[in-house]
Amino acid sequence: MKKLSCIILVAALAMTVFATDATAQRKMQDTDYTEWHPNKGDWQLGFGVNPLTRYLGSLNNLGNDLDNFGGDPIRDTRTFSGSAVSPLVSVMGSYMVTDRLGIRFNVGFDYNSTRRRYEVDDQEALFQDPLSMDKVIDKATSQRLNLSVSGGVEYHVGKRSVQGVFGGGLVYGVNVMEKRSFTYGNSITEANQVPLISDDMPSYNTVAGYEYIPQARPLKSYADKGTHYIGVYGSVGVEWFVAPKVALGANVNVILDYAFQPSYMTKYEGWNVQTMKYEEFYKQDELLQDGFTFSTNNIGSNLYISFYF
Repeated sequence: MKKLSCIILVAALAMTVFATDATAQRKMQDTDYTEWHPNKGDWQLGFGVNPLTRYLGSLNNLGNDLDNFGGDPIRDTRTFSGSAVSPLVSVMGSYMVTDRLGIRFNVGFDYNSTRRRYEVDDQEALFQDPLSMDKVIDKATSQRLNLSVSGGVEYHVGKRSVQGVFGGGLVYGVNVMEKRSFTYGNSITEANQVPLISDDMPSYNTVAGYEYIPQARPLKSYADKGTHYIGVYGSVGVEWFVAPKVALGANVNVILDYAFQPSYMTKYEGWNVQTMKYEEFYKQDELLQDGFTFSTNNIGSNLYISFYF
């Protein structure tokens, strides 16, 4: 009898658990998520959580750092002579044309400017006083400005807390400015045609076609027409609505792009041994550089949180 009672008790508990689980599932199925989902006229603003996941995934590593939050912009690893078209962070969002169809956009930029200074002996002061300890400054400056934009459409599928999100569009990135410039404390003169420069500055060299200036040093180098990046992308992902108008998202993107850099220039200075004068000149260091890429890449964010309002 005791054994039979135990069996009956276990069966009763199991039926209760199954009944409760079935009730919970029916309740979830019956829940109306209409007010949770994006609706026609809603704006969406998204922030990538990839920096947070990278941070949490490497807590045991020394030197861990938390990157800036934001959407992850389009990126390109090819640099040619200059910088990659790779903004660090971007603004991602969309506008719902209907309850299902949205227009998606992503705008990113990256500006960086650095200046390094190096001391060298003041040769003019040394000429006047061999014991002089005076110094002059050589400077190396680097400036970079990258922009990226993408625009397309996305379509939401699903009536429950998880929706599928499918989309595609166009991307464009441009290296608006990529320039390195140099100034020197010791000037080029007839008496000092190859003045002293810091070991950390570019060295003197003979430029092909300008052999009459045997010792030339650069003043600036730059991609005179920029570096451009054009492509199309497709995206597949999901959004899990954890609260009304708030969703955690994940997606995978496939991109086909073409990147090109029309030319790269350098401006030099030196002493012309034919005219016996100081001279500046420009040299086109590279012609057109270009290439195609077809790969999965990050347009928007692989992991993100969205707010609809």
